[in-house]
Amino acid sequence: MTLSLDFFRALFVRYMNPWWCWDLEKQFPQYGDFKIAENILHLVNNQGMVWMGMFFSPGLIALNLIKLVIIMYLRSWAVMTCNVPHEVVFRASRSNNFYLALLLTMIFLCVLPVGYAIVWVEPSWHCGPFSGYYRIYHIATQSLKNSLPVKVHKSLDYIASPGIIIPLIVLMALIIYYLTSLAGALREANNDLKIQLHYERRKVFKVEEEDEKEKEKSIAKWKKILPRMSSIKSVTPIHL
Repeated sequence: MTLSLDFFRALFVRYMNPWWCWDLEKQFPQYGDFKIAENILHLVNNQGMVWMGMFFSPGLIALNLIKLVIIMYLRSWAVMTCNVPHEVVFRASRSNNFYLALLLTMIFLCVLPVGYAIVWVEPSWHCGPFSGYYRIYHIATQSLKNSLPVKVHKSLDYIASPGIIIPLIVLMALIIYYLTSLAGALREANNDLKIQLHYERRKVFKVEEEDEKEKEKSIAKWKKILPRMSSIKSVTPIHL
């Protein structure tokens, strides 16, 4: 939709500009801007569809890859023929962390339905790779039990019990909270050191400026004194 609008907009501006009352390229409607943020969000959405399709519909991955290749060539053609650079410079260094956090949020949202389906949803009984199992994760536990000796089964059941899993999750949450707090404290200390370093530089520059002023004053003072001394020597007679 956006590509078609930009295309017809560029056609109107290019061919109607000589016959219009004002300059269509510099005033309304102008050429469309290439929207970098919108395209990045579109890529994040497609990445989420690929992650979701890896479990529920593997054919969706191939369809999204073909779609992305086609859109890449269409957008490259559009940006060369129908769009102009944005007036405001896109600062990728400032927005990089935001888009990475958005991508992390997307993968977290994609993991939630997959985890729910693995743990709670009963698979189809007549088709699919998980048919014959009460839950999807039972195929992993059954394969693990078949590959290990019978003596280890009790210890595995004990390790996988809620009494062990829940404290481990709480411990991991505390470790993550501690590391986050430590990173915040280090960031604040770094900012304080930067401010202190800035003040120290200003003090050094001020001292240097004061020293230069004092030197200039002393030089100007001696310049005033030396001509007076030379004039006094020329005026005083020499007694033999």
